[in-house]
Amino acid sequence: MIGSISFTNIVRGVFSGVLLGYGLAKEFEGKGFMFESLTAAIDFVFTQLNLHRVMANYVPSNTRSARILQRLGFTQEGIARDYLFLGGRWQITFHQSGKCGMEIRRLKTGHPPYYDAIA
Repeated sequence: MIGSISFTNIVRGVFSGVLLGYGLAKEFEGKGFMFESLTAAIDFVFTQLNLHRVMANYVPSNTRSARILQRLGFTQEGIARDYLFLGGRWQITFHQSGKCGMEIRRLKTGHPPYYDAIA
């Protein structure tokens, strides 16, 4: 196995979101495997699972993670102090969210999301 992608803490109902996790073996970094895989996996979450929101967290020193989330269209929404226990200590993380399901549908169909119509 060269890497993994996980969607955890799936919440339905009024929130309708999921937390994204991923990892890739060092020797395969920088070859586009994770970007291609995450693109397909996130599309599946929106189109097949009909979720509205995908979130991810990363530690500031993980610049590769920051770049891939940016390429995927994620934006920073906040900072969580002492959020993940990594490397033997609690780490600060940046909280990111991806394009919501409505935005993905708008990009694919050309139709505005419902909230644009009522704004």
